[in-house]
Amino acid sequence: RAYQTTTTIELSNNFTEYPMILFKNPLGSGKTVYIRNITFANTTGASKAITLKVYSNPTVTNSGSALTPNSMFIGGSAPITITNITYTGAIAPGTLTVSASGINLSTFVSTNETTNIDYNWGLLISANNSILISGIPAANNQKTTVNIIWSEV
Repeated sequence: RAYQTTTTIELSNNFTEYPMILFKNPLGSGKTVYIRNITFANTTGASKAITLKVYSNPTVTNSGSALTPNSMFIGGSAPITITNITYTGAIAPGTLTVSASGINLSTFVSTNETTNIDYNWGLLISANNSILISGIPAANNQKTTVNIIWSEV
C-alpha cells in the first residue's frame, strides 16, 4: 500500500522558519510508515533559495488542516491510510504551530529546481511518532510545492 500527497504553501517572510507539514503515525495503528521520498520545489520563479528541514517528533500546539492522501494502488479499491497528515494552510504562518521542532533529521536547499530527498523507504515512523517538515524562504512570499510518497506495513 503506497500513498502520496502534494501541497503548495506560500512562505511569508524571508529567513523565517515555518512549520509546513505534520506527518503522524497514530498511536495504536499497528503499522510502520516507510517514507520513500520527499520532493520539494521553489514554485515562485524567484532565484532565491528555500531551505527544507525534516524533524522527528515535534511538540505540536495546533495540528493545522488535513491534507488528503492519494492511494497509488491503480486498478482496485484504494486501501485506507492510517496516517494523519496536516498542514499549515496555503499561506504560512498558518494553523500548524509547534512549540519545539524536535530532532533535525535532514536539511536541504532548493533554488529554482526540484529537489528530491530520496530516503529509499529508509525513513521509518513507528506508531505514535511523527515528522515535521518546515521551510525557510530566502525572500518574502516564496511558494514551495511539497510531495511525499510513503507506504504502510
